[in-house]
Amino acid sequence: MTFDRRHFLRSTAALAGGAAVPLNLFAKRRPDDLGVQTGINPFAFDLHAKLGASKGNVFVSPFSISTALAMTAGGAEGTTLAQIAKTLRCPGSTADPIGHALFGELMFQLAGPQKRLRPFQLHVANGLFAQKGYPWKKEFLERATGRYFAEIRDVNFAKESETARKAINDWTETQTMKKIKDLFAEGTIDALTRLVLVNAIYYKANWDKPFPKAATKPLPFLLADGTKPAVPTMFAKVRARLAETDDVQFLELPYSSSQTSMSIVLPRKTDGLADIENGFDAGKWTALAAALKPAADVEVHLPKFKLETKYDLNDTLKDMGMTDAFDFRKANFDGMVTTKPEGPMAITKVVHKAYCEVDEEGTEAAAATGVAVGVRSAPAPAQRKIFRADHPFLFAIRHNPSNAILFLGRLSNPKA
Repeated sequence: MTFDRRHFLRSTAALAGGAAVPLNLFAKRRPDDLGVQTGINPFAFDLHAKLGASKGNVFVSPFSISTALAMTAGGAEGTTLAQIAKTLRCPGSTADPIGHALFGELMFQLAGPQKRLRPFQLHVANGLFAQKGYPWKKEFLERATGRYFAEIRDVNFAKESETARKAINDWTETQTMKKIKDLFAEGTIDALTRLVLVNAIYYKANWDKPFPKAATKPLPFLLADGTKPAVPTMFAKVRARLAETDDVQFLELPYSSSQTSMSIVLPRKTDGLADIENGFDAGKWTALAAALKPAADVEVHLPKFKLETKYDLNDTLKDMGMTDAFDFRKANFDGMVTTKPEGPMAITKVVHKAYCEVDEEGTEAAAATGVAVGVRSAPAPAQRKIFRADHPFLFAIRHNPSNAILFLGRLSNPKA
């Protein structure tokens, strides 16, 4: 069947406008740990282990990547579906390996009408750019709109692939407040592309207690090569939650309203991050989070920094076990279409871009993930605590009500 674009945009238009939303989908509010139940948090550290094997800064939105691939998996079947679910660490059921309903619950928490009442900005959007006139399955499209609130747009990859690429990039740039540009580079979308699925996320929040600008001054930051360049370093005495072990300090800095926070894993050894990262996973992250206790007068030294990253994730995802989805001989995306007029379909490209800027006032972050599918071509006693982040550390931005890690990174060099 060919889809009626207006029919499938009804629910998304309602969500975007903050008007009537199909709330019956989420009639029972659940206090579940959606960050774990969707697999996003475990996947976050699996992915970091792969990307972190190379040197330098790392920054991604595991939420964005998981969501884009989960939408894609809505049209996968058989071994292809099983591999995607395992890679994404989705603890779904036999009937629903991905757990689309859980992703739907998380999408509602992040992007529902209640976002208008937040003292911070968190904008999430999903888009499906589909070949016009292609025999897309109604069930696949309805899942995308009903669970992921995706906007579906018909485009003509076959005859106007460059126009379609620019439209996708423009949409992504708009959704991320112009922080993510040119998600798909020239040549990554061609006449054989039939579907592109995109997740975009934008976040901006002020610290619950801003860092005084007058206290910021250049201080040395130890790099992997042993040099110590001076970087603008913020300072404040704050009331925060802190956990300490023999190996790390784990600090949680709240943003305004405390619905979101930045968590920082700072090794006690100035050159100890590699040892900490080795085997670090969602379980260890959860254990540290559970050990957090209110601490008064923490003297926080934190560098200002800005990160911009881009990744081609094809090989990374294959290495994580998602092999069949990229292989035209093995990929099974029969759940996307009623017929295969041009033969088998497979994922041709998974791209991700992310942005983060941290300063005295707060944090601005954005990310986008694109998946292209084509046809073959081919309170505690007051005590003085010091948290001096003058050497490489891990950090994450978390949505506290759902416990979902929205962004995860490693700061190796604030000036890179």
